[in-house]
Amino acid sequence: MKKLLFTMLSFAFIANQAFAANSVEKIRVGETKEKTRIVFQASKNDSISVKKVFQLNNPPRLVIDMQKTKFKLSASNINIAPQSRIQSIREGVFNSKTHRIVIDLKAGMKYKYFEIARTKTMGQRFVVDLLSTKNATYYTPKPQANVSSRGNEISIRKGDIKSLRKDNFVVMIDAGHGGVDPGAVGKISRRKSVYEKTITLSIAKKLQREINKYPNMTAYLTRSTDVFVPLRTRIKKATKKNADLFISIHADAHNSSKIRGGSVYILSENSSDKEAARLARIANRGDEVAGVILKNEARDIQSILIDLTQRESMNKSALLAQDVLKQMKNVVYVKHTKAKFAGFVVLKSADIPSILVESSYISNPKDRAMLINPKKQDQLAKAIAKGTYNYLKKNY
Repeated sequence: MKKLLFTMLSFAFIANQAFAANSVEKIRVGETKEKTRIVFQASKNDSISVKKVFQLNNPPRLVIDMQKTKFKLSASNINIAPQSRIQSIREGVFNSKTHRIVIDLKAGMKYKYFEIARTKTMGQRFVVDLLSTKNATYYTPKPQANVSSRGNEISIRKGDIKSLRKDNFVVMIDAGHGGVDPGAVGKISRRKSVYEKTITLSIAKKLQREINKYPNMTAYLTRSTDVFVPLRTRIKKATKKNADLFISIHADAHNSSKIRGGSVYILSENSSDKEAARLARIANRGDEVAGVILKNEARDIQSILIDLTQRESMNKSALLAQDVLKQMKNVVYVKHTKAKFAGFVVLKSADIPSILVESSYISNPKDRAMLINPKKQDQLAKAIAKGTYNYLKKNY
C-alpha cells in the first residue's frame, strides 16, 4: 500500500512538472563591474522552458527562444541602469510555438546561462550573465528563401500574371511588424507606451471588415494576432491567396515630435526623398530585429533590374495609391498629397500592385491620439477601403 501510494504521488509530481504552464512574472537586471545579470522568473507554480539562446551582430543583441510563454509584465518597462551593458529588453510571439526575447546590447558579449529550480516561495528562474569581451561570437540563422532570381533579373512565370477579368478581387492586408518586432514606439508617459504593431493590427482588422462589405471583394490578413511574420513570408501569403492587391499598414515615429501626417508609398528603384529612404530602412529591419536573415537580401531593390511585369505592377500601384490618398485626406492630416516611393521589402511582389500606408506618426501627440482612437481607426479603415474599391471600379 505504501509502495502504491509513493508511486501515485511520484506520478502526480511528474505530471505536474510536465504540464506546468510556461510564464515570466518578473525580470530583474543586476549590475557589477564584472557582469550584468538578468533573471527571468516564472510564477510560483509555472516553469520557464528555453529552447535556444544565441547572439546576433549588427546591431549586437542576445536572443532567447522559449516555448510558448505567457508574459505577465512588459519587458520594455524594465528599469535599466545607464552604465548597464544592455540597452533594452523586448519580447513577443515569434511563431505559434515560440516566444522570443531580444536583449539589445551596447556591444557584443560573452554570455552564459543556467536555470534555478522552483522553491516553495519562488517560481523557476532562468539566469543570463553577460560579460564584456573583445572576442564575442555570433550566430548566423539559417537563410530563408528569397524571391528566385537569375543574375540581376527576377524570375517570373507567365502563369503568375493575372487576368484583368475577374468575378472576385482578393486584397491581402498586411499589419506591419508584430510579435517580437514592436515597430515604432510612442511614449504616452514615463511608464506607458503604445506600439506600432498594436495599432497596425487593429486598423488592418477593421480594413478587412470594411473591404468585405463591398461586392466582388474579399480581404485576408498576413497576421491576425500579435505574432512575428517575416517580410518575405508576407509576400508569399499574398501569392498563395492569388491576391490582386497588397496593402501594408504602418505608423511611423520620428525623433521630432512635431513631424506628423499620413502618406502612401509605392515601390521604386530609388527613394523619393531622405524621409522615404529612412522609413524604408526602418520597416525593412523587422526581420533583422527578430533574428531572421534573408538569403541574398543584400541585393536590395536599387541593385536589381525590375522587369516589365513589375514595372506594370508599379504603375497600377501608383493609381491605387492616389485613390487611397484621395479618401484618406478626408479623415486624417495627409503630409503628402501624392504617393511617395521607396524600396520597402513587403512591396517587392513582382506582379501584385502594392502600397504601404503610413497612417500617421505615432511620435506626434495629435497623430498618436488619432491612431489609438477606435472611431478614428474605423474612419481610416473606411477611407482606405473606399479608395481601394474606387480603384478597382475605374481600372477593371
